[in-house]
Amino acid sequence: MKWIVCLLLIVLSALDAGAQAPVKQKEIRAVLVMLRTERKKIQYYRNSGKGDKANRLRDEMVKVNRATINDFSAHFDRWPVYYFVDSNLSDVRQGKLDGHILDKNLQPLTIPPVNFADNNYIIVYYGKPPADVGVQLKDGDKKPVYTEGYHPGNGLVVLGPSFERMKNTHLFFVYTARVRKDREKLYNYISDEFDVEYREYAKDLKNRTD
Repeated sequence: MKWIVCLLLIVLSALDAGAQAPVKQKEIRAVLVMLRTERKKIQYYRNSGKGDKANRLRDEMVKVNRATINDFSAHFDRWPVYYFVDSNLSDVRQGKLDGHILDKNLQPLTIPPVNFADNNYIIVYYGKPPADVGVQLKDGDKKPVYTEGYHPGNGLVVLGPSFERMKNTHLFFVYTARVRKDREKLYNYISDEFDVEYREYAKDLKNRTD
């Protein structure tokens, strides 16, 4: 009987030691920034006979994405930055990176700079956190109720390779409430006609990851 008790104590001790052991996080090697296209909305306008409006939205998204790339090129040097368009979101989320990763000139890379299996990169996009990440939905609510510490305004959302919430919560949602009246147009774009924009947050992200 004593040997059974001793064996149980040894097993429990081993399990407790395993639970306390720190989990090593692989070093981040790159940032993949998602660029919006508003493809579905553009197609909706075209199907509704509003070709001119579709073209205007397309042109606005070019300006939004150019401001995004300018901001990261000028203000983020913590890790290499690459891009992908949201129309390839499903593949990127599944780790299928071949042919989808772009450089700052929006040229596709022949060889992806990172590998999904290595879990060594982060996904970044400008906007609101998805409803299943960092927010809570109450019964009957149509809009997400944001958990404490997160602001429902736009900001940089930072996720893991599978679009999971980062363990470091300060990496999750970078948002600064201050109004920057002196924002440079090179790094910011706010459409007057459509609800699309980009505001510079690459420097905020860098400061939080240094």
